[in-house]
Amino acid sequence: MKLALVRFLVPTVKKIIKQYRSKGVSSKRGIREFGSRNEFAKHEAKLVVESMFGAAFGEKSGGVTPLFEPYIASFCSHIEDDEYVRENGLLSMWRGYGAEGGVALVFDTKALSEYLEREQEEFWYSFGTFGDVVYEGDQKSFDCEFSDFLDLVPGVLNAVLHPEQFDINENFLNHFLRSITRFKHRAFSEEREVRIVAIPWTQRSFESEAKTPTVNIAERKKKKLRWRTRDGEKIRYLSLFDGESVSHLPIVKIIIGPHRDQQGRRKEIMRTVGRRHDIEIRSSETPYINF
Repeated sequence: MKLALVRFLVPTVKKIIKQYRSKGVSSKRGIREFGSRNEFAKHEAKLVVESMFGAAFGEKSGGVTPLFEPYIASFCSHIEDDEYVRENGLLSMWRGYGAEGGVALVFDTKALSEYLEREQEEFWYSFGTFGDVVYEGDQKSFDCEFSDFLDLVPGVLNAVLHPEQFDINENFLNHFLRSITRFKHRAFSEEREVRIVAIPWTQRSFESEAKTPTVNIAERKKKKLRWRTRDGEKIRYLSLFDGESVSHLPIVKIIIGPHRDQQGRRKEIMRTVGRRHDIEIRSSETPYINF
C-alpha cells in the first residue's frame, strides 16, 4: 500500500522539485546523490509517505504509539457487472472466499451510508469513510478521488525538506487517511472493492481530548474492541452497528454460494433470517464445488 502510493506520488514530486529549481531553490545535490531527478523524487515521495504512515499508525520497530488504528470492512461492487454476476456472484469470489460453501450479503448502500453516520454520532471516531477503492494504475480515478490530497502534498513536502517549518494540519491528515486506506494493488481490480474505513478513538485520543475543555467526553460512547481467534492467533476487530442507533443491517438479498447441499444451506439461512421478509434469498447457479 505504501509502495504503491509512493509510485503514484513520484510525478507530483518531480513537478514540485522542478518548481523549486525555477524559484532558485537548489535541488542539484539531491539529484546528484540519487543519480537523476526521478530517483530523487522517489526518495522524497517515500520520505513523505513513510513519515506520515509512521506518525499516523506507529512503527513497530520504533515503538511509536499510533494516533490511529484503522478497521476496514470490504465489499464487492457489482454495478458494472452483467445481470448473471449480480444475481449469482463472481466465480472468483466463491473460489476465494466461499470455497467451503459461503453466502454473499447484498446491502442497500444508501442505507448503509446513513447507518454509518448514526454510528459516528453515537460513538467517538477519529475518522470514517465509505467509498470505492482506487487501484494502482488507475491514474484518472486517483486524481479524481484524491485530488484534495495531491493539492496538499507540495506544502507537506516542503515541511519534510525543511523540518523547522514542519506543521502537518488535521486537514492533510484526514486526506492522507482517506487516500492510503482506499488504495490497493492492481491485481485485485476485478473485485471493484468498496470499503468502510472506521477509526475509533484510541486511549491516546481520550487522554488528549480530556485536556480540551471544549470537548465533552460524555457526549458519545467509547467504542469497545473485540477479539476473535483465527488459526490459533487472536485478532482484534471492531463490531459496527452494535449500539442503540441501528436495529438491523440493511440487507436486501442473500446469495447462497455453490455447495453440495444448497437446499440444506437455504433452510439454514432462512432459519437465521427469521422474520426478515424484506430479504430475498436465492441460490447461486454458478457450477463450482471445492472437492
